[in-house]
Amino acid sequence: MMSVKGLAPFYRNSHDLPWIPFTPYSATVKLKLLKIDPVTGQVVALLQVPGGEGLGVHNHHGTVIVYTVQGAWRYLEHEWTAKAAGPPHLKSQ
Repeated sequence: MMSVKGLAPFYRNSHDLPWIPFTPYSATVKLKLLKIDPVTGQVVALLQVPGGEGLGVHNHHGTVIVYTVQGAWRYLEHEWTAKAAGPPHLKSQ
């Protein structure tokens, strides 16, 4: 079994992290990666989407938990709309 040594946790203010384009889905939708765990595959990210913009069809590999901070969004194939300060949206494979 391989072990990792010499890695210490570190803190970075999220304001210091860059917004990056969420390509190939969209050049105007931006991601800010807060945590990436290569062992578990967990990713924690902020997603910034301009009003009227969409991501199109895409897949999630694992559980997705979405907290809507501002605005509203929906999947085109569902009738519900997630709104700011509403309950988290949960989706599994």
